[in-house]
Amino acid sequence: MSGYFQVTGDPTQWSPVQSLQASQLTGQALTIEVAAPLAGALVLSPNFAGVAVFTQSPIATALDLASPVIYLPTATGPSASSAGYALPASANLTTLASQIAALMLNGTSQTIALADGGELVLNGVNLSFAVLCPATAAATSTGGGAVTAGGSVPHD
Repeated sequence: MSGYFQVTGDPTQWSPVQSLQASQLTGQALTIEVAAPLAGALVLSPNFAGVAVFTQSPIATALDLASPVIYLPTATGPSASSAGYALPASANLTTLASQIAALMLNGTSQTIALADGGELVLNGVNLSFAVLCPATAAATSTGGGAVTAGGSVPHD
């Protein structure tokens, strides 16, 4: 039974909603529901360099997000000041997760519209994972304490 996992190249300790077993990592694109530090669907490439699965519980809670976000691997991980790229409120995250899994499998590229009118180009050959997160109800209803995503400005 796993408490969290890390993907090579990103320091984030991802807390899966359901237990993740190393045996699930079979070389196919895999979508894993994560609870923290961002809550959403993590799409893991079949070409990932490595995943470490730990049984300890991480010390993390999910960030409140004012808009849907796509997080890509970074050297520093997600933070309150840099949670990822803001997606339009109308983004269909389930469809986008399927599209990202397909581009990872096929080694193709895809352009994704960002909330501020910019575009993000994903290259399936080089992308180890992506996390798609909906806006959180608390952030959208109260506006307090919500993280504003980076739009088309690259995050740390």
